[in-house]
Amino acid sequence: MRRIIYPLPHTHSDFNIDNAYNDEFTVDLIYYNHRYPTPEWTIPQSIIDFTDVTYILGGEAEYSINDEVYPVSAGDLICIPHGSKRSAKTFPNRLIESQCLNIVVHTPKGAPFSLPFPLICRIGNHPDLSFLYDEIQKAVLLKKPGCRLHAQAYILLILEEFYQLLYTKKENRITDFRVRKIMEYVAVHYNQSLKLSDAARIVDLSPVYFGNLFKQQTGMSFRQYITTIRLNQAENMLLNGENTVGEVAELCGFSDAFYFSKVYREQKGISPSKVSRFHDNR
Repeated sequence: MRRIIYPLPHTHSDFNIDNAYNDEFTVDLIYYNHRYPTPEWTIPQSIIDFTDVTYILGGEAEYSINDEVYPVSAGDLICIPHGSKRSAKTFPNRLIESQCLNIVVHTPKGAPFSLPFPLICRIGNHPDLSFLYDEIQKAVLLKKPGCRLHAQAYILLILEEFYQLLYTKKENRITDFRVRKIMEYVAVHYNQSLKLSDAARIVDLSPVYFGNLFKQQTGMSFRQYITTIRLNQAENMLLNGENTVGEVAELCGFSDAFYFSKVYREQKGISPSKVSRFHDNR
């Protein structure tokens, strides 16, 4: 089994994303814990048959991974691959608080998969990550129908968030939770009439302030963003070939098919009718 281990405490500057796998993968939850240890807490040494993904919220600890010792503290992400030797301890006057996932990561065919994360790195404080971890805890505790799928979905969201924090340029990262909330809202309601004032009201901000914040975070105005989302969805529908150009325009929030065609050509460099014909000729 191929393993990728990066003993880089508090940094990922030498880690090359080109060396990571780009294959599809799936996850199975083995164990979750929001850990509040006692002074005597330890993780006994063992060879783990899962991937340990732990986010440190507070305090300090010392992890031994493959006989190398790593101090960790608040804001650190730990990703210990399957097959590693692991142990850990905290300090009586600096008790660690952490959110821990033990998961099995594999390809759709069942082959082991190594996550493209350094062994230890500093990502800082991100309350939205704690929220995602807490959603997994709810799924584990409530055990409602579909809880396994619920947990898997949030695990993938957590891994995606880690990926964005590590490999997306800071200037391109959407960090404001209010902007992210509206982006999620637009993804669902893109075919409806959406105004800047409506979006600002949802996050309890003035239209002027929210408009400036949105452009600062995304690099485009709120209207430009909606148009981009609508055109991307229109492109998917045109390539699918199940609807006419006029139907696609209406389903994607454009009240005028001629205006839709004009904007589509300007943004995509091709008319929607040609995209539709491309599907017919395949």
